[in-house]
Amino acid sequence: MQVLWTEAEASYAGEFVRFPAVRSFPKPAQPAGIPILLGIHDQSFAMKQVPQYGDGWCPGGMTPEQAEQRLPDIRRAWLRSLGRMLRILLLLLSPCTLPDSETYMPLHRYSSIYASGISTMTSTLTLILTAILLSGCQTAPLFTPMPVHTVSIKEARGRATGETVRVAGTVTVQSGAFASSRSSGFAIQDDTAGIYVLDTQHVFQLGDTVHVTGTRDVEFHQLHIRLEAVKKLDGSGTVTPRPVKTGDVGEDDEGALIQVQGRITRVEDDKPYGYKVFIDDGSGAYQIFIDASTELIKHTAVWQTGDTVRVIGFAGQFDKTYEIMPRVVSDMKKQ
Repeated sequence: MQVLWTEAEASYAGEFVRFPAVRSFPKPAQPAGIPILLGIHDQSFAMKQVPQYGDGWCPGGMTPEQAEQRLPDIRRAWLRSLGRMLRILLLLLSPCTLPDSETYMPLHRYSSIYASGISTMTSTLTLILTAILLSGCQTAPLFTPMPVHTVSIKEARGRATGETVRVAGTVTVQSGAFASSRSSGFAIQDDTAGIYVLDTQHVFQLGDTVHVTGTRDVEFHQLHIRLEAVKKLDGSGTVTPRPVKTGDVGEDDEGALIQVQGRITRVEDDKPYGYKVFIDDGSGAYQIFIDASTELIKHTAVWQTGDTVRVIGFAGQFDKTYEIMPRVVSDMKKQ
């Protein structure tokens, strides 16, 4: 590749690859060609391979402390190998998804190690790629990352699986409420839709307003955001549950706070996950799932076949079954 970038023609005859004289245009703007970076996790192996075949090394994630400790050895190894300085050390820094002091702390630590102004970098990507130009202790971003703009929850739900999304909304399911039946987290809703957020690190209450950044994902056919960063906003909000016929609940309702009313047709104990109550308002049967982590699990004995109940809760999905999941005792009342 280096010959192709710097000379008119290049050919090669090796043990595994052979090709006649070929041309490549246009040539790179840099006189020496494009830097070749090798991704190698093992440091001792990298010391042998990168000086011979590349211009820089991508070692994977390094903490500031590890980089500070290993940098002198890295420099000496390159000088001994080919008598030249390692041009680029590509570091993966994470997490750096929101511009606040806590998530940008690692960047300032790297900045102090390499004595340069990396603190001016901004990004909303999960992984920051930063080229550390070791000769002269210069630093520069390898590329300008595309920002992740805040979108409506409805738009986020329509994005591709694995895509990074950023949304804001009011908490409609408190943290850990459904921990017995699905991955721990909370749910949020805006004026367009709602969605579940997988999270084990934070505690949010009903009515909290938050900014969420994460990847759009699916678990047991239910859409969710796999949390990468979250910021609690000032103030609180309220979400009014939307009335829905029991036979009409479907994909369009998933993730939202809804309300149904009907007659109990049967009940099922689903230990250790929870309790199932099926109701019908005449339009079709629908499942209420009472998670064992909620206080409602202590009141299952009062629900009897034939009772008419009003239920408010999170419209969820488990495999092909749509269900409403009440959050607190007051969400489920006899009529």
